[in-house]
Amino acid sequence: MALAALTMGLDAMGQSPDVRRSESIVRIEGDSYYVHTVEAGQTLYSLAKAYDVSTAAIVHYNPLVAGGLKAGQVLKIPAVGVSAPKMSQRKINRLFDEHEVKQGETVYSISRMYAVPVATLLEDNLALDPTHLAIGQKVLIRKNSKGDGNERQTMEQLNEYKEALNSVSTDYIYHLVAHGETIYSLSKLYGISQEDLIEWNSLTDGLKAGTMVRVGIAEQPQLPSENQPETPVQQPTDIEQPPVFENVEITTVEDSRHARIALMLPLRAEGAANASYLEFYQGFLLGMEDLKAEGQSFTIDLYNSARSEQAVEQIVASEEFAAANLIVGPVYDNELQAVLPYAIENRIAVVSPLASTDSLHAPVLFGLAPKESCKVNKMATIFAQEDNIVLIYGQSNDTELEAEIKSALMGKSYRTYNYSGGDVPSNLFKSECRNIYVVMARNELEVDKIMAALSSAHNNLVSRSQLHSATVNVVGSSRWNRFNNIDRNLFFKMGVCYLTSYLAKRGNEVIDRFDGRYIDAYQSLPSMYSYRGYDAAVIFGRAVLSNLGVVGYVQSATHKPLQTQYRFAQAQMGDTYVNNEWVIVRYNNNYTISGE
Repeated sequence: MALAALTMGLDAMGQSPDVRRSESIVRIEGDSYYVHTVEAGQTLYSLAKAYDVSTAAIVHYNPLVAGGLKAGQVLKIPAVGVSAPKMSQRKINRLFDEHEVKQGETVYSISRMYAVPVATLLEDNLALDPTHLAIGQKVLIRKNSKGDGNERQTMEQLNEYKEALNSVSTDYIYHLVAHGETIYSLSKLYGISQEDLIEWNSLTDGLKAGTMVRVGIAEQPQLPSENQPETPVQQPTDIEQPPVFENVEITTVEDSRHARIALMLPLRAEGAANASYLEFYQGFLLGMEDLKAEGQSFTIDLYNSARSEQAVEQIVASEEFAAANLIVGPVYDNELQAVLPYAIENRIAVVSPLASTDSLHAPVLFGLAPKESCKVNKMATIFAQEDNIVLIYGQSNDTELEAEIKSALMGKSYRTYNYSGGDVPSNLFKSECRNIYVVMARNELEVDKIMAALSSAHNNLVSRSQLHSATVNVVGSSRWNRFNNIDRNLFFKMGVCYLTSYLAKRGNEVIDRFDGRYIDAYQSLPSMYSYRGYDAAVIFGRAVLSNLGVVGYVQSATHKPLQTQYRFAQAQMGDTYVNNEWVIVRYNNNYTISGE
């Protein structure tokens, strides 16, 4: 994981003998952090001494270590006192050329422009952040390293940096754009709108290979013009229905103990490797290990779909592919469309492991990503008719959340309030019932202010015994989980809840056990791709060998390989089998986080 060229030439004197300071450093929100993998025998004290920080600082940035360190844990440790060696301007001019960043340039493009390794750029420019460059920023280019870098090396080193970043990031998933990926394909992959991806990453010049983007953004809202009285929400009508197909009876495997699986992933496109799909494959293999322990056996044929319809068509036409009893992948819509006719003709189940299948309709297709229309149904379970429901708007709001909430209310009464700062009025609360506040604001600072104002008003009313048995819940967006500076204590005190498509909280016994196995096997921390890979393997490995058949097995129960539940159903006869389970994440007043 570590980039060798990130070594800062730091003085190692005074370090504890059992701790070697990491050579991997990442930049997050303008600050630098070491990425340290814990080894057996290391303690908080020895780490603190080695990195010249307090044990409290390590715990602050890595809350899970408060209960003790475990070998294989990946920690984020503030890089205190890291600075470039002092050189005279004359020496700088002799050793380096200076590049001024222009609009649209990335670390990737600068590396390719001068054929200088990314690791060298990061070593010589300690403030250089591959996730964000500022126009006019000065970048030192080492003269004697020009010509040392190539395309493959550039992508490999950026991938290493991305993996290090994702191993310690708790707020975002970072994605390194490969050749051929587009704003549309990434929006489909991560289940966000194209507008969100553009705004969150300031993609004014479109998407370019080598760009490192982060996932999750709220759309620009439309603010209600004034506070409105209690209003019933009407259910939408005239919903377009998908075309009707015939169901297909999927062929059962002759040998109930062995099956052959074709796993199709875009592991490499135009020479550029994609680490995320390698992580999916690694999680998939761990799932296969568990099924082997149950007495089942599989042959896995791994194919690189290369993000290309032509590549997929060639794979499907191969003699080896004809032996598959189950197809997992490919990932993108256009690739799936190249597989589905073959799968329907040969009555083979196809699993879409990551992307939404809402736009695809085929009776052999199974989608792991939850169906968007089911999100509103799940959200509706948060509210009851007798609740005091208040929609609170800020200066800039999340229109996607607003649309979902209003659909979820389905005729229940609600009030709206425009927050402009200061205290919130006590008449937003009602006694002897549950008070639910949906905070529409999308800006982190504004969300924090609204939460603090609600908490203060609640405290005042409770101290005057005016709320009696009333309870309080705040409904927000899963994007809040990526906020860096908000007071998390308010999440627990105000009973924050939100919907997410996937739940994998570290601290959960099942997730921690999987993390340990994954670290032992691959010496890195699993990502969401790893968890999804495991889920796909366990659910559909069992399904393809089940005496109920694939359809009978997946529809027979709710499946929970790790922490996320799956429940598959067809919207109508002959349609795709789609996962209908969204998860409500709740922050409880006993400082636990639960999913339902």
